[in-house]
Amino acid sequence: MSRMMVIGVRHDKIEEVEGLKLKDLRTTDTDYASPVLEKAGVIISGHHHSHDGDNILLTPNGVRYLNSADNVKFGEDVKAGNNGVVDGVEGLDIAYKHILKTEKVSHTGERNFVVDSPKITLFAFNTDDSSLLNKDVFKDIASFVKKNEDSDTLLAGNYIVENGLPIANKSPIKALATLNEDTMAMINMHHGMYSIIALPNTKVDLKSNMLERDLAAALGVEEKVERKLKLR
Repeated sequence: MSRMMVIGVRHDKIEEVEGLKLKDLRTTDTDYASPVLEKAGVIISGHHHSHDGDNILLTPNGVRYLNSADNVKFGEDVKAGNNGVVDGVEGLDIAYKHILKTEKVSHTGERNFVVDSPKITLFAFNTDDSSLLNKDVFKDIASFVKKNEDSDTLLAGNYIVENGLPIANKSPIKALATLNEDTMAMINMHHGMYSIIALPNTKVDLKSNMLERDLAAALGVEEKVERKLKLR
């Protein structure tokens, strides 16, 4: 059964990444209750079944499954441009509605942003292609990052759907996009497609038992409470 993975590579630790070996590409099942922390500049998600439509939160410090909505209706007013990109406030609103599992979002104005974080290039891998991996896979990844260091990056608020670009000849690992400095990402994996929403990087504990609630609070949003009319 097809399983999808995301690999995040920090640009500030690219020399460490280059020294990793094939065995360092941990292709393990996902622990939905615990994060996988960054190691030697690499952030590796576990396996996710392609039909499940799982969401993950990827930060400079690690990655964890995000129990957020995968089928929220956003209304016809949100229209994607080239490559499925939705810019600015609309792009962030999509993320907020996913996290809170509701279209009724209220902005609290209390945000807990941290902007001191590196660029991160995101790569995709389907575990069905494990036999195609070569022993120099991390050298290929590092080389790709170095060659594309100055390419366009995803600013907070962009929403993108991509199949990815092969990082080397016959490589099964594909580059998805690069997160700008001071951003993290919410990523949905479904039927071979990777949907990325770049979020402002925040102080959020990936080990929290209430990750979704904490993430929404850190981003300064909450579910809007409906006012009810009192009957006399």
